[in-house]
Amino acid sequence: MEEANKQQTKRNTKSVRSYGFLIIIPFLLPLFFIGRTFGWWQNEFVARGYVIGIESNGKVYELAHGGAFAFSKTYVRDKKVFLKAGTGTVCFISALAEHHYQLNSERTTNPFFQGTVTFTNSDDQSEFHCQEDRKYIDATSYYTVNNVFNRKGRLLLAYSTDDDAPKSLRKTQLIKTIINQGMSSRSGGSVSDVKDPYIDISAIFEQFFHKKITYSVDEKKKIIRLIL
Repeated sequence: MEEANKQQTKRNTKSVRSYGFLIIIPFLLPLFFIGRTFGWWQNEFVARGYVIGIESNGKVYELAHGGAFAFSKTYVRDKKVFLKAGTGTVCFISALAEHHYQLNSERTTNPFFQGTVTFTNSDDQSEFHCQEDRKYIDATSYYTVNNVFNRKGRLLLAYSTDDDAPKSLRKTQLIKTIINQGMSSRSGGSVSDVKDPYIDISAIFEQFFHKKITYSVDEKKKIIRLIL
């Protein structure tokens, strides 16, 4: 009799726990979707609201507004830098890695920087050549493929940011889809997160140039410094 009571008590406890979990679910679901929109569940953040600079000899030179860049969050051990994928993105990364730019020491209108960054026209010296090709699906529609070649003409990377492109071009090891936290889009009465493909700059640096890129975040000044 005593054993039967114990079993019944266990069943009652499980029932209470299950019932409690069912009550919590309606509250957890909105939290999950809100967290996804604000990028809580991903390891990266889009640097919207920051300005990106290149640090050199203790000075910081203004490069670009941060919306095109994404970075690993502070708790991530293997920190990475990303750049929004598009035409010529890898060639821009190549220019960073090969230092095909000038640091202009004159002061800008922004007092938080000691100068600006100007890229030089050095296609003949660049390790990469970027080429954009159209692939037609039918007579009226196509998708764009961004090809990256080395100086010997060998294809190193091919990718596309178009939805109509094959998955093999949209989902490569060097491309990561990142949610632009806090942003949403409306289409046909529905709301969805803003997600964009970003190229892993850190991987490009290591794989093709055997270099590392690091960064530091100044929350007070809203500056992210790239250290090349």
